[in-house]
Amino acid sequence: MYPLRSRVVSWCLLFAMWFGTSPVLAQDYPTFDQRRDWLYSLVVPTDQISGSGKSGMPFAIAKLWQTNGTDTQSKNFVVQLAERLLYKDTEQTLRDWDSEVIFETQGPVRAIYQWSDQFTATDHNRIANGYWNKRTWGKNGTENHELMRWISGYLLAQKYGGYWYFTESDSSLMSATEMMGLLKANLLLRAEEVYRQDMAEYTSPNYLVHHLIPWLNLYDFVDDPELQYIAEAVITRHLATL
Repeated sequence: MYPLRSRVVSWCLLFAMWFGTSPVLAQDYPTFDQRRDWLYSLVVPTDQISGSGKSGMPFAIAKLWQTNGTDTQSKNFVVQLAERLLYKDTEQTLRDWDSEVIFETQGPVRAIYQWSDQFTATDHNRIANGYWNKRTWGKNGTENHELMRWISGYLLAQKYGGYWYFTESDSSLMSATEMMGLLKANLLLRAEEVYRQDMAEYTSPNYLVHHLIPWLNLYDFVDDPELQYIAEAVITRHLATL
């Protein structure tokens, strides 16, 4: 049995290859190990490492996995996403605020933890400063949006410390420790609700992905043993009910 992290990266690779390779090919291999090895053998379309984090980061993660974190294009893309401020670059809308800390952060969080040593100190400083300037890390929303923003916010605060905007308001600025405490309370409540009433939004393949990825990031990289325990419990619950 391979560790959860190996399975996580294989799933990320699968998502990355989904748009460039027929998924029918994966079904030709009956076991997990065979599908994993098949995915690792594919060429990552590097022209797709661009655009939004939601669409470009799966390809970047795949390339970082295949190069053990050394791919310069993918690392530069992570820094670019951290520094991008949609609400300043385009007409400011609620969607702009939210997109920066929801779909855009899932891949960068994995990259800066799993291949941390491959990023330079300057890279890490730029990434930290970029995320310190973003907002709404503690905001409520749909189930998958909450999980993506809360878990990314927690792991980024754990990684970089500093001060974070919990909501859109300037007055919501707080220390990393304070934000992590609030986000932990939110995540413990959501984990309890999974076992009480299940999740309402993971019945489609798209929503299932956006539920699993943040929990997988939390399981792999959180320092708090209680949060790692609940992440494992939620992942197990999800997979047991597919």
